[in-house]
Amino acid sequence: MGSVRVPRRTAAGTVRAAPAALMPQRDLLLPWLGALDNACLALRARGVDRDDARRQAEPWLERFGLADAADRRASTYSGGMRRRLDLAATLVGRPRVVFLDEPSTGLDPRSRAELWEMVRELRGEAPRFCSRPSIWRRPIILPSR
Repeated sequence: MGSVRVPRRTAAGTVRAAPAALMPQRDLLLPWLGALDNACLALRARGVDRDDARRQAEPWLERFGLADAADRRASTYSGGMRRRLDLAATLVGRPRVVFLDEPSTGLDPRSRAELWEMVRELRGEAPRFCSRPSIWRRPIILPSR
C-alpha cells in the first residue's frame, strides 16, 4: 500500500491535490448496471451532479463503442467491452492523472490490441504521458514530455 500526491497550484497560490483516477487490474463495474449508469456512477463519485454526469458520460461511451450497449447490463458484456467501459469510466471527467494497473489483463489478443490502441490514441491527447512501467517504492516518477 502506498500513496501518490500530485500537487497543483490554485489561482490563489495554494496547493491542492490534482484529481486522479485509477483503472484497476480487475474491473469495478456493477454488473447489474449498464455502461451509462456505470460511467455516471464514476462521475457522481467525483461530485458531478446527475444531469452533468449523463452529458459527460455519453460521448465517452460513443468514443469507446459502447453507446449501443449503454442500457444493457454489464454482466452481459464481453471481456473487451468490460475493459473499454472500465477505461471510459476512469477517463470521464478528464482527471489530470490516470493510473492504469495492467489494463489488458485477461483479454484475448484482439481485445488487448484494441485496448492498447485506445490508450495510444489517448496518449496523443495528453500534455504529458508517463508510460514507464514501475513498481513503486518511494520513487519520484516524472511524466515524459
